[in-house]
Amino acid sequence: MSNGLFYSQDVLINACKIVSSSGQIMDFKDLVIELNYFEDIFSNGISGKILINDSMGYIDILELQGFEVLLLDIDKPGLEDPIIKEFRIFNISNRKLTKSTNENYVINFCSEELLLNEQYRVSKSYKKEIVSNIVYDLLINNLKVSQDKIKIDTTAGLRDIVIPNFKPIQAINWLCTFAKSNDYKNNGSPFLFYEDRDGLKFKSILNLFQYPVYKTYEYSVKGLAYDKNTSVIDIPKEIVNVLEYEHLKNFDSITAIRSGAFSNKMYTVDPLRLKFGESDFSYSNYIKSGISSLNNNKLPTSKSNRFGDTIDKTKGVVKFCVTTTGQSENPYIKGKNVLINENKIEETVPFRTAQIALFCSHRMKLVIPGDVLMTVGKVIIFNLPEITYNNKNKQKSPDEFYSGKYLVTAVRHVISQENKFITCIEICKESSPNRYSDFDNSNSIWGKIS
Repeated sequence: MSNGLFYSQDVLINACKIVSSSGQIMDFKDLVIELNYFEDIFSNGISGKILINDSMGYIDILELQGFEVLLLDIDKPGLEDPIIKEFRIFNISNRKLTKSTNENYVINFCSEELLLNEQYRVSKSYKKEIVSNIVYDLLINNLKVSQDKIKIDTTAGLRDIVIPNFKPIQAINWLCTFAKSNDYKNNGSPFLFYEDRDGLKFKSILNLFQYPVYKTYEYSVKGLAYDKNTSVIDIPKEIVNVLEYEHLKNFDSITAIRSGAFSNKMYTVDPLRLKFGESDFSYSNYIKSGISSLNNNKLPTSKSNRFGDTIDKTKGVVKFCVTTTGQSENPYIKGKNVLINENKIEETVPFRTAQIALFCSHRMKLVIPGDVLMTVGKVIIFNLPEITYNNKNKQKSPDEFYSGKYLVTAVRHVISQENKFITCIEICKESSPNRYSDFDNSNSIWGKIS
């Protein structure tokens, strides 16, 4: 890692080329003031911006018109595992004159799949098919994505699906609602469709939780010399040293209730059998089922309100869905020898509603030295230091609730004109490394307050 790397923020821009409509290729890497490359697990493709300083009029020379190809190749010195991607330029913005013969502007780019998605629609039906195979078919046949760019987690349960004139990616996002992990331990297991440096992925969040830890990051005071020699920099330590951190979201009880994180209800209607049903999600039962989690301890739910109910006993969200579950067992339908592939909506929607909300219950932003291998979907450990010094050595211990495992949900690579490379990541978790104390609801003080 340190071979050829003198500072943790060093970067190699091997190529930042634009291919024009006429096939002309021009490398803009010496004109880049700032390059931003962005991945998001809740988005469906990669996007980015390049701030250009131009005194030659390249917009006119290349006749830029909105469909050009951007060839990007960036790496860390000595790593030799670069991000090599092709993007489509879709817009030029913030074009401003800085001198009489010089201007700045921003080139906006995105994955070609995002551009193709806006041009086509899908009307298609599938019989007795698992959701992951349907997603694969849409990517291969409707977006013409190469096989080596696709990574899909296998889903469980055969489905009869009709896609009603949706855009391809819209259809995939809709299918996420029906997707259920084939791992029996991962009830509900919400699926997400996203892109990272390696390609397009259709993944279960709970499966991502089980991935090995990519790196362990620390935050320490900057500007300290190593080995009492100001000319020596410990590169391996600097690489995992967090430059800045920020809490984007801490606990929010009202939002948790409104989003159905701890409890929600779904009413179902079966139009064929004229039957109504209901399904309840309770966080306490969910935890007892041994579901996959990032850390070992659940979020606190023990405080009871004035009615004696805890937060996982009241229904903050109510949804209504059409179900086909149980139709295949109906005697009349059996007698007609009709095979119905039930949608099992009761096993996906209540869980997905809660799991997405729980997953975002705590969110942080970290700024780390640039890392081309950092992608969304990776599991990291962040040892967040306590505010106070609690030991004789004047060292901070890791925060017992906000340290631990996190899932990376967004990545922004930022390269400046000085070739300084930082990576901003957003990380989320739905559990704690240590157990919170339970509320003593019998305490007389709580009785007087609530």
